[in-house]
Amino acid sequence: MYDQIKADIGQSYYQQNFPNDGQRFVAWYVRNVHGQDANQTKFAITD
Repeated sequence: MYDQIKADIGQSYYQQNFPNDGQRFVAWYVRNVHGQDANQTKFAITD
């Protein structure tokens, strides 16, 4: 599971919109567990 998440947060959306792996993981979680779209996810990450 860890390897899959690491590969997912390596995608360009996460790399371009979030400055570190911590924020990328939270964004991945918001998108994949809570079902938010890309714009909603970017708005939700406030750190």
